[in-house]
Amino acid sequence: EKPQQGIHDPEIRAHRDLIDRQPPEESPASLGLVAHLGVEPRAHRRVARIDIQRRTATAWLERLEGKNEEALNLMRSTANLEDSFETHVSTPAPFVFAREFLGEMLLESNEPAQALKEFETASVKEPNRFHGLYGVARAAELLMDYQKARAFYEKLVAVCANADTERPELGKAKAFLTKR
Repeated sequence: EKPQQGIHDPEIRAHRDLIDRQPPEESPASLGLVAHLGVEPRAHRRVARIDIQRRTATAWLERLEGKNEEALNLMRSTANLEDSFETHVSTPAPFVFAREFLGEMLLESNEPAQALKEFETASVKEPNRFHGLYGVARAAELLMDYQKARAFYEKLVAVCANADTERPELGKAKAFLTKR
């Protein structure tokens, strides 16, 4: 059995090349294509969710390859695409929204002020989500806005009060609250 080669693995490269040949405006989530094909709205949401996941993965691959600006631009457009869809109560939400991933990418790019804006935007649309609360708190802490960091770490701890596991991020939140 051959060892994994990461982003240089031929299968991953072949998939990546396929994605690269398909511009976003020609992706399955394109409203024009969906309308042209006459896809029902429920199926459209599923196709769009898949396209958003594909674009998110592509943005992270761009980031891994050192193409930071391209990655941020793609993640930003993906977050905007995701925001254009209303979340129905019966539709399962993603584990992490594209806008939260954008915030993560901005934190990794040492842009906490921009990350804070993205996490706050995500938290307004989808309040009390783990990644959104933790992202706002972490970005605020990096910006030395300890009052905001404390408020969001407290919300995170409260939201997770009945959790059956302890995530590392929650441990960091509790550590922040005990030292400040």
